[in-house]
Amino acid sequence: MTNIQLPAVSVTMALVANLQASLPDFGRIIDQCGHPAPALRKLGLVHWENGRFDTAARTFEAALSLMPEDPDIWRDLASVYSASDRDEQALTAIRTSLEINPHIAQSWQTLASVADRLDDSETAEDAYRCTVALNPEAAAAHLGLGLLLFRKKHYQEALAAVRASVALDPVNGLAHYALGHLCFIASDFADCAGAFDEAARLTLPLDAAALQKRARAMTFQTMIEGRVQDALRDYNEIAGEDREDLDIIVRDA
Repeated sequence: MTNIQLPAVSVTMALVANLQASLPDFGRIIDQCGHPAPALRKLGLVHWENGRFDTAARTFEAALSLMPEDPDIWRDLASVYSASDRDEQALTAIRTSLEINPHIAQSWQTLASVADRLDDSETAEDAYRCTVALNPEAAAAHLGLGLLLFRKKHYQEALAAVRASVALDPVNGLAHYALGHLCFIASDFADCAGAFDEAARLTLPLDAAALQKRARAMTFQTMIEGRVQDALRDYNEIAGEDREDLDIIVRDA
């Protein structure tokens, strides 16, 4: 099923015995779980959360040697491989998880993230779509899909995905930042400026491109609202290359 080398069961059981001897709480966790594998998974998660990625990976591998059909442990292993830049192994691990159970949204989202890192946009897009189909409230998957579609210049669908992400997770500064750029492309100038403002409020500093688009959007929106003098004032504050983009609207005023 996979080319990832798992330790022999005898090696894992020796590890379990050593852990029980050195960590009294580990024995109690085994008693609570009824099996060493879930206890090893919990220990692996502790290592992962504390940035000990190699130790976490070895612990998840040990757990899988005892319970190789557990899709959640394979997903954990994929995530920790990815965190330590072992992307090909991460891809193998998450595909194994999905072969065991293809109905877990979190596993599809992990596949999407790994594939995105590997620049496999088709696999990533399919995986993001599977994620939101299984869990429509997965804000990160909506955002990931939106950013991927943005890069592919599928702007209308990207805008819908990012709007869904913002609705589900309104405190994500990156989502508001992406929304600002996409609203500008869609000529939704009022929402463009508001999105950039919200991104800045959420402590995501705006770069020069975002600041320019925000300024231009505010000028365009002022023109749309018929406040010509205000638009001309804003127009004169924008840098030369941006002013050229506004010439047609200003002349028509």
